[in-house]
Amino acid sequence: MSQVDWFTQDLDAEADDMGRQSDDKRVRFLQAVAEATGWIAKHPTAGSPTYGDYWGIPGLKHKQVLPQSEFDYLAFYIIESSGTVRMLRLVHAKSAFRWKITMSMP
Repeated sequence: MSQVDWFTQDLDAEADDMGRQSDDKRVRFLQAVAEATGWIAKHPTAGSPTYGDYWGIPGLKHKQVLPQSEFDYLAFYIIESSGTVRMLRLVHAKSAFRWKITMSMP
């Protein structure tokens, strides 16, 4: 059974929602997420382990998508034993997202 790419599904759904509001907002959102994932790729160990520590999920890290921006989203990821960064979920910071994180863990 193949692994579900929840991060891409989350990104697509949120971008579609932004696009219904305005094309410009959709583009700004996609750019903000691209900046956050680019930062994660360059600095994977610098992400916050706060939720992983709190929920007892070893290795779970997150990065806020452009802090202080109009997009209050968190990008969750883990660093696999091979050193590969695996993006897990993209969630709105004010949503009840714990279940999304736990269901996407390997």
